[in-house]
Amino acid sequence: MAAANFNNTSLAFSDRYGTHTVGIYAHGLLAAPWSPLVHPVIKGIRVVSEVQQGRSLSAVVVQNATQAKVIGNEIQGFPLGIGVRIQSCVLGCEVAENYIHDFVDNTTGWAVSSVPQITDIEVDNDIWNNVSSYHVIIRDNTIRNMLVGAAFLAVYGYQTDCINTPRVTTYNTSITGNHLDTCAEGVDNFSIHAVINDNVVMNTYNFGIKNVHGASFVSVNDNTTTNYGFAGIVVADSSAAGDSNVDNIIVSGNNVSFGNYGGNWGGHDNAAILVGMNGTTSIPVNIFVTGNILRPANGEYALNITTNSGVTVSGNLSLSGTKGVSK
Repeated sequence: MAAANFNNTSLAFSDRYGTHTVGIYAHGLLAAPWSPLVHPVIKGIRVVSEVQQGRSLSAVVVQNATQAKVIGNEIQGFPLGIGVRIQSCVLGCEVAENYIHDFVDNTTGWAVSSVPQITDIEVDNDIWNNVSSYHVIIRDNTIRNMLVGAAFLAVYGYQTDCINTPRVTTYNTSITGNHLDTCAEGVDNFSIHAVINDNVVMNTYNFGIKNVHGASFVSVNDNTTTNYGFAGIVVADSSAAGDSNVDNIIVSGNNVSFGNYGGNWGGHDNAAILVGMNGTTSIPVNIFVTGNILRPANGEYALNITTNSGVTVSGNLSLSGTKGVSK
């Protein structure tokens, strides 16, 4: 994807899906009668961006489709933007066995309100005909090196997600068997009735696996999370207007180790598992934390449960961090 042709420098919706922004674009009708694209397959393609920062691109976009397959591709070298966007896709859409790596940007000409970000796999940031995705399978992908530079970090924070499901109406997403290495957050989930199991998440600036903004009825089981910044696994409350409670989350059988990765979160009560963050409009309720192995090492706590959280804790092997076992 040559920079001369793929030269989008806008985060506005009107530029998000133009020919100067998207490498591979598969979609059904985006207006009435809204007929979906049936069973598109994007397989075995290598998509490489020319190295030029300060642009916002998407390698692969699939919209308004059924049974879509994005399998076995390599996506490399992008600036800001998204590796794979899945939107309004239903009936077993699958993003699997892709290798997505080495995205970086260090530019600062973006509006803070636009939230400039790098994301590798994203589900339903935008939707079509008011249809949220359901039964999307994200499995066995390798994602690594989603980076921002010091100038970008100072203005916007470390805005990189390996996998992001940013809509509470997205339903029945399965995120399993992925290897996620070096980003701000490994899995950032807002969706409901989701499974986040058997992933390896490592070297995260902020969080390994996060459920927030109304995410509910989610299983976070049998993941390995190591070298996390603020928390290996977090079930977070929120102060955003209109957010529902984060409800019915089970966190079980995970191995979480080595906190305060990079030394950026000392003194912030970082923890292997964190429930709550003192939000005011949405709180965690019916949260179950059981059977995990927690070894914060240079992190501060194994467990940090804030006072506004409804949590049942049992049967964890929790070793002490620099401030103790739990708070």
